[in-house]
Amino acid sequence: MRTVMKLLACAAAATTFAVVSATPALADPPSGTTPKNADVVGVGAQTSEFVFDQFSTDYNKTLAATKPHLYAFDATNPTTGATGDSIVTKLKCKAVARPNGSNAGIKLLTTDDPTVSSHPCVDFATSSRSRATTDPTNISFIQFAGDAVSYATQSSTNAPANLSQQQLQEIYSCEATKWNQVGGTSKATIQPFAPQSGSGTASFWLQALGLTAFGSCVSTSATQSGAAGASANTLEQNEGVAAILVGNKNAIVPFDVGDFLSQAYHSAACENAGCTPDSSGKICVPTGSDNTYGCDVNGTLKLNEVAGTKPTTIWPLTKSSKGALINSKFDAQFLRDLYVVVKDAEGSIPAGEYTTLFGPRGWICGNSTAHKDLKDYGFLVLPSAGTGAVTSADCGFAS
Repeated sequence: MRTVMKLLACAAAATTFAVVSATPALADPPSGTTPKNADVVGVGAQTSEFVFDQFSTDYNKTLAATKPHLYAFDATNPTTGATGDSIVTKLKCKAVARPNGSNAGIKLLTTDDPTVSSHPCVDFATSSRSRATTDPTNISFIQFAGDAVSYATQSSTNAPANLSQQQLQEIYSCEATKWNQVGGTSKATIQPFAPQSGSGTASFWLQALGLTAFGSCVSTSATQSGAAGASANTLEQNEGVAAILVGNKNAIVPFDVGDFLSQAYHSAACENAGCTPDSSGKICVPTGSDNTYGCDVNGTLKLNEVAGTKPTTIWPLTKSSKGALINSKFDAQFLRDLYVVVKDAEGSIPAGEYTTLFGPRGWICGNSTAHKDLKDYGFLVLPSAGTGAVTSADCGFAS
């Protein structure tokens, strides 16, 4: 559903995709057009898909037509919401199934990335998780933004407004199944949800909770509770309007803090409560200072505290909390960086483009427009190394 939320305004921009030197470009090209082999093309994380759409628009409009341009395919189809549909990343590259999430993007980058005309078909993957022990050793994770994940519940909920890491672990391992077992007053059954398995946020949530897998009570279904069932792996991350969550007083789900802020305070409201497209395909219509990409699909979900720490700098959040940012002092287990993943740092990207785009003194790390984009889409701007040595806290640091 999430990228059905993609604005028709975005689709309008896409119609001018082919004239990349003069007009905004979408991450997903419209039918009949494809990025050039020398362009820098990525796939992967849903968390950062809209900011990469904005990066693509802002970076590409500064370039001559002959220069390599930046594109990043969304995690789901931007007009239909389909998952796993066929995409062609570059000219002469074979069609592949669209990767839905960090894990799927990294898998495509590392296991099915042929070279055509001396250029790879996929140059990078975006990721909302850090390196895992199961990842290949010939890839690098390059951090480009600060982020956090908390748990979300309905505004009217049986869940406590503050849970510890231990209590969240008990919920997601299914050791605790009633709210009164984790500090609540209700004996109602907890309904824990997690995003589909390709999600980097799902992987990060497991890591933050100290788990290797979710318990059998955890559902990844957008339409039913319980882990089993034909609709498993249909819950996209950061979608409060998913049918199973709406009005569900016992639901609990991990939610990206940056994405929540972007939706609540920088994105246009949906035209109807279900955030379904109207007769012309519109989900929302951005006006004024609204972000160009993405709609507010938070629904009536709210963020909560973890271990007594606040996820945002203004707390509690209200409709007027437009200046709220991710709290850098939020519980450290639930703070994270967002990454661009490449083969051997510069290995998979056309000569010079790693430095130009993702390096510590590249466009994302050093350009004021890119920094504004990060803030508009809810994320924290990481420190810049400037002309000095790059440390592990800096934007562009590769691990």
